[in-house]
Amino acid sequence: MLKVHQRKILPGDTANISIGQGDILITPLQMAQAMGIIAAEGKFHQTRLIQQIQNPDNKVVAAYPDRIRANLNISPEVIDTLRKAMVAVTEDAQGTAHRAQVKGIHVAGKTGTAQWGPQNHQRTAAWFVGFVPAEHPQYAFAALYEGDPGDNRVHGGSHAAPLIGKVLKEIYANAAIKETKKPANKQSNQSESPHQPDTVNNPSEAFPIKESSNEDNSDGD
Repeated sequence: MLKVHQRKILPGDTANISIGQGDILITPLQMAQAMGIIAAEGKFHQTRLIQQIQNPDNKVVAAYPDRIRANLNISPEVIDTLRKAMVAVTEDAQGTAHRAQVKGIHVAGKTGTAQWGPQNHQRTAAWFVGFVPAEHPQYAFAALYEGDPGDNRVHGGSHAAPLIGKVLKEIYANAAIKETKKPANKQSNQSESPHQPDTVNNPSEAFPIKESSNEDNSDGD
């Protein structure tokens, strides 16, 4: 606020910023990081573009260990409330992101619609952010769709959520294909460590999926 308006932040600024309005700038990467913190129950893991480097023989020549940059110490009760509320965004009858649903997977998300630019020529920034699967997160995501100047039909639920829905359906469809192609286990005298099935084929029952029609659903914030 000091840099842009040369004044201190006021209570009204805080109220606006708390709902994503007012003078606040954030990138999709930062939003995805915020969702990752909720998914990790308050832990801020270092974001990396590269996890490891392998040579042509698939030998790992360099790897970057997971590093927790901060821990916000969010209580389990708050995390649980957030998780359930974000699942409701995609699954409840009054949710705004039904177009991000993926069969058999609980998607936790939040839509948002912001306006920026001069009056009478504003542009809409439609957002959909979250993580998946809700009960055992593997991915955090953020999608931003910028509408044309003066177009007030663009919303997070109608434009950003479907983008994430398409991506997630591809991810979990491919995972299911790989799972079905696994060879059958052969009997062996050698002991093996227990195998935990992939989350995508073993969704938790913590959030029962509700079937709903998109005809009467709102695609707004």
